[in-house]
Amino acid sequence: MGVDAITIRRTIRAFHMYLAGISVHDGLLRTDARHGLPVSESDLYAEILRKHSHGPTRLFRQQSCMAWAGKVVNRTRDTITLLNPHAIKLGTPGIADLGGLTSVIVTEAMVGQILGVYLALECKFGRGRATTEQKDFIAMVNRLGGRAGVVRSSEDAGRIIIGGYISSPLTVLKC
Repeated sequence: MGVDAITIRRTIRAFHMYLAGISVHDGLLRTDARHGLPVSESDLYAEILRKHSHGPTRLFRQQSCMAWAGKVVNRTRDTITLLNPHAIKLGTPGIADLGGLTSVIVTEAMVGQILGVYLALECKFGRGRATTEQKDFIAMVNRLGGRAGVVRSSEDAGRIIIGGYISSPLTVLKC
């Protein structure tokens, strides 16, 4: 293998579980035994998706990352070798961890139509803080009429989904 090839090693099952927001540890949601709180961001994603992605609301995991493309010259269960690899950027910088739509019945002035409202939930765990790009994305979604904010619990997510306020050390957002 020369400089024109790259080998990528990943456990494909673990990667797919990560993309789905599922904890890799036994495929179960890990929680703090005393408080029943998620113990990582991926566990928080899974809890929010489980509790809130049903009925009039649909949430999904969103990613912003760099990936590699090229001609696959060798593939095993956990290794892919690419010929002439090139990096590609996916997603939008600062995009929220969870996005989706929720159905809202509008006022009589809008003839009682139901419309979808974009949701953007930036999940943070422990001392995690939103980046400037993430704060800018949240501000844009709110400015354009969506509902967005930083969440640290399933309850925070529920407040954003129904259009409540979220207060955090970062900022106070009207959602």
